[in-house]
Amino acid sequence: MHFFRAAEDFEYSELLDQAAKTDDIAEQLALTTAFTMSTYSTVSERIAKLFNPLLGETYECDRMTEMGWRLISEQVSHHPPVLAQYVESKNGWKISQQLMIESKFRGKHVSAYAVAFSRIDFEDTGRSFIFNRPNFNVYNIIFGKLFVDLTGEVTVIGKKKAKGWKSTITYIPMTFFQKEQQRLVKGEVID
Repeated sequence: MHFFRAAEDFEYSELLDQAAKTDDIAEQLALTTAFTMSTYSTVSERIAKLFNPLLGETYECDRMTEMGWRLISEQVSHHPPVLAQYVESKNGWKISQQLMIESKFRGKHVSAYAVAFSRIDFEDTGRSFIFNRPNFNVYNIIFGKLFVDLTGEVTVIGKKKAKGWKSTITYIPMTFFQKEQQRLVKGEVID
């Protein structure tokens, strides 16, 4: 995974800032869930092959002054590529994650599966949430304009003081015949 792309996941970090300020667990989970979706806001423009850093290469991004967070990423495995990342915010949240992408060529498209561990900790409430990532399908590999479709289910599961809470987001696959169904998601928060 490209280091800069991994840092772009925090473009909408204000959602986590809001989540860290609330005492309402349902609102905190909903904002956290919205953040997990926001990390894909630029995915339709990101269709080029990702840069694969060298083993042990690190990247540090300090946005503490303007956005209140800083991150460090390291390439911990080259084959398969695995990225370890830690982000801390002065606004009361921390994230640790390990990201690995597995891909399969399917003739006319490529499917990519994120094998990831992501954990968000909120310091003031003592709540933590873990979540997975959706699947990517890149179409028109051979002919036509490339485009990306997100599919699958993302589950955000509460840990520590949030145990028993979860949310589910379903990324609905695009259809070629019904334009209104493109890029839709459904979600729910459950206690």
